[in-house]
Amino acid sequence: MLAVAMGNFTVVLVDIESRRIVREFTDNAGSICDMTFSADFKWLIAATSNSSIKTWDISSGKLVDWFTVTPLCVSLTVSPSDEYLATVHVGCHGIFCPNVLLHQLPEA
Repeated sequence: MLAVAMGNFTVVLVDIESRRIVREFTDNAGSICDMTFSADFKWLIAATSNSSIKTWDISSGKLVDWFTVTPLCVSLTVSPSDEYLATVHVGCHGIFCPNVLLHQLPEA
């Protein structure tokens, strides 16, 4: 799978073998600064230019977590155990591990 940030603030997930779009994530209000897959490939996590970090469940396509950070997150990754999210921010020296739990949002 390949995640591609589009100019209209959406992210598409492409099956590289079939060359087909298999998911589209449209809940973004800003351009994508960085994105990563969880180590188990269950989630796609993206940092956006409106200071949001959003997590989608890949199998369902649903947004499962969302929070904002300041300053703007420009890079992120997940630990190999999926236990930690590490972020880098504009104007800050160092790597941060936000004190958040990545858990499913309640159904609306």
